[in-house]
Amino acid sequence: MNDEPILVHMTLRPTLAIALLASATLVMAQAGTLDQSFGTNGYVTFYFGGENTFPTDALVLPNGQILAVTAIYNPTADIALERYNADGSLDASFGDAGVVTIDVNAGSNDRPGEAVLLPDGKILIGGKSDGGILLLRVEQDGSVDTSFGTDGWLTLDQDPDEVDYPWGFVVRPTGEIVVINTVDVSIGNGYGSVIQFTADGALDADFGTNGVLTIDNGSTNATEWLYAIALASSGDVYVLGSAFVEINGTDETFVYRVTPSGSLDPAFDGEGYRLLLIGTESEVPSDRGTAERPGPCRRHYDDGRGGPSVPCEVERGWKL
Repeated sequence: MNDEPILVHMTLRPTLAIALLASATLVMAQAGTLDQSFGTNGYVTFYFGGENTFPTDALVLPNGQILAVTAIYNPTADIALERYNADGSLDASFGDAGVVTIDVNAGSNDRPGEAVLLPDGKILIGGKSDGGILLLRVEQDGSVDTSFGTDGWLTLDQDPDEVDYPWGFVVRPTGEIVVINTVDVSIGNGYGSVIQFTADGALDADFGTNGVLTIDNGSTNATEWLYAIALASSGDVYVLGSAFVEINGTDETFVYRVTPSGSLDPAFDGEGYRLLLIGTESEVPSDRGTAERPGPCRRHYDDGRGGPSVPCEVERGWKL
């Protein structure tokens, strides 16, 4: 049983709240209770001065400190990083009294999502800038790492006339960044993409077509929504998604396997993807997505063969 405390972060508009739950290995009557040694009665709150806040991720750093990632709106969205000491107090040595605010482009809506701690201690943050994909890399002190992309970040708008939904990314051991994205186009003409960037923030020309693999499972009048991505030790990436047919409102759930070079792997169920036959009703995978569109999950083996059904819960996604 995991004996580590559990970090929980939530929005209390316009206040950020972070709580620490007691270890699951404590006496049963105490398991899951707030850890009274953290902050005040087990939680800390931070007030952003009237701005609406939407915390999207939190990382526990190797030294026990906590880095919180938040979108703040006043009136456009910017990215805020707050660093807390292990006891829940703000780390005054970080940024401006514990807080760093980043505006990628003046006047743009910059909304963070998932954050990953890199082996060198830097932080990679995914999200959106206006309607396109955003990747941002910061140093341990919260300053923007200007060696990444352009001025410390990269943006990619796959279709300037439509909206991108980048719902996840993974970082390879060699540093490349693989992002999943869905371009939402009306009347079932949307599409999903798996995009690879180099470690320094450029499209990787050795992956797919100029860094991009467009997902097409042959569904008619459907948008291939991509919700979750996982990296295998082989270098393949597994992508979970659904094909949403706009004309009748039905969904079919798929899992795809993408090779390190950026193509669907035909060794995986013959075409590189498998339709997950879970039930007869509309299905949306719940590993990533919204509470309004949850669905069941099912385990599958490496070669695409179906395994036993398992219960799933709606997890945090890039709610952008």
